[in-house]
Amino acid sequence: MIYGAYAAYVVMTAHHTLCDAAWQATRYLQVEGPRFPEEYLYPDDWERVALDIAVDATAAQRSLRDQQWERSNIRIMPQNRKPVAPSNPEEVEVNRIPDYHFTVRVTQSVTNPLGVLFPRPIGSTDPNDPDAPPFADLGPREPTIELTCQYSGFFEGAPFRPTVEPGSDTDPFCEQCPSIRLPNCTPGPGPTPCPGGPSNPACPTPRVCPVCCPR
Repeated sequence: MIYGAYAAYVVMTAHHTLCDAAWQATRYLQVEGPRFPEEYLYPDDWERVALDIAVDATAAQRSLRDQQWERSNIRIMPQNRKPVAPSNPEEVEVNRIPDYHFTVRVTQSVTNPLGVLFPRPIGSTDPNDPDAPPFADLGPREPTIELTCQYSGFFEGAPFRPTVEPGSDTDPFCEQCPSIRLPNCTPGPGPTPCPGGPSNPACPTPRVCPVCCPR
């Protein structure tokens, strides 16, 4: 009973880690997928990206780390239709979710902790062989358990724009267009006096108007 409980714990822990890997891959593709270069093939290159994430996410789980990882362990669905992100918020509609939807499935085999109790038959596995061991018709017993987990994601909006670098007056997304002040934007209040004056890092600084560029 104790060994059975241990075996269940090992398998359930591995499955939980596998699901976490599927979740991480799904969330990454949900954000970055729409921004992949045009030369990225779907689903081939998407599955390669998900595979790298799954390998990293399961590195700490010995039962999964010791297994061979290949692209066949990852499957992104639908296979024949690439999900397309909406180009603007107005396109986000319930009836168009199938256009934005995709699923990441991660599959991997782990060693069956109970395999030591069910050794493989030794010798021929042909049931017609008179020298075959008992139960040869069941084939060789592989001491592994196949685990599968999948998560679904969908593009909730248009792709994120690059973030403006701190201290920069130019948004890189604007391609060198002149920056302008937001309308009706006024500087915030000045610093509150504090001991030590401006040299004191605890002193607050005034709020600076954000910059933008025309469209």
